Amino acid sequence: MNALETRYTQALRQGGVRSTIARKAVFSALCSVETPLSLQDIISRVEDADRASVYRTLELFEKLQIVNVILIGWKKQFELAAPYKSHHHHIHCEQCGKVISIESPSLEKLIKSISEQKGFHLHRHTLELSGCCVACRKSDEKN
Repeated sequence: MNALETRYTQALRQGGVRSTIARKAVFSALCSVETPLSLQDIISRVEDADRASVYRTLELFEKLQIVNVILIGWKKQFELAAPYKSHHHHIHCEQCGKVISIESPSLEKLIKSISEQKGFHLHRHTLELSGCCVACRKSDEKN
């Protein structure tokens, strides 16, 4: 068992639930990618569970802080939370749907500074940016 699987097993144990075939399959699907996945993407990668089981598993994983739910446009996407993956944010192209992870220590310092100025102790945060990528802008310029 690797370190991610050990953390996953511990999180389930602490949550008072056991690891099922469906939960393991959803976790493996999320481990296999670098970008967030939609519910449909996860369902298509999981052979051992039906749609309802995948949905219930994702709700449980969110509660246990195994996954982060990311709103890209109006749609939910899911990815492993820290410590399974390093903390980061996203920038999303509204035209082609490409999602790029952003890791920025200076951004994290700014977020921490702002929260302290406002008297908050943050438990978690998300920052999602939307716009138009270079490829889509170039394509628009040609048309």
